[in-house]
Amino acid sequence: MGSSIYKYMASEHATRMLAHGEIRLGTLYSYRKEEELGAGVGDKDEGTVNLKKSGFTVIDTADPRSIPEFFRSGLSVGSGSRLQITARDGIGRQFEDPNCWIYCTSKYFDRAQMTSMGYDACIEIFDIEPFFFTVSREIQARIQFFWGAAECVYRDRAIEHTAYDGVPPVFIKHPRFRGQAEVRALWIPKEGERVEPMVVSSKIAVQFCRRI
Repeated sequence: MGSSIYKYMASEHATRMLAHGEIRLGTLYSYRKEEELGAGVGDKDEGTVNLKKSGFTVIDTADPRSIPEFFRSGLSVGSGSRLQITARDGIGRQFEDPNCWIYCTSKYFDRAQMTSMGYDACIEIFDIEPFFFTVSREIQARIQFFWGAAECVYRDRAIEHTAYDGVPPVFIKHPRFRGQAEVRALWIPKEGERVEPMVVSSKIAVQFCRRI
């Protein structure tokens, strides 16, 4: 990640952000609204990964060695019972990250990507750490912690279980979004906290931003 990250948005929102400190945090699950957000922004499979074991597979709960680790916690068999599964074309299991607040930015400024996403303005966050520290402080009553910011990985969500490198599903995006070079920040909510998009007001945070 470089010294700056870039946030695309509508011009009116960019103006309000810099003038009034209005910073909108989305949620992981809100980005699944593909029809509402458009295919350039929304993705119905946000926050999921599908691990699979391809080929002819036999699972027998009487023999724990036959059960791949990724599949094991999804099986529930009562005491004294036995489950046998024969799958000609392999087995799979979907994993999903819990909902959380996210702030999506780009590693680079790319005018073509900006316009393809339906936006006409860009804010540069030129001092990343104090920006997110200040935002986190404003919402500290609602979060467990700020997870941090990291670049997304662009790959197919269906992955052979032996090839999975542990990238959290929230950071996996379909290859069609590769040009966005997304950097995603996460805030983990407190237990029982309602997670929905919110506007954070912080004139201090936007001191680390400028419009380009």
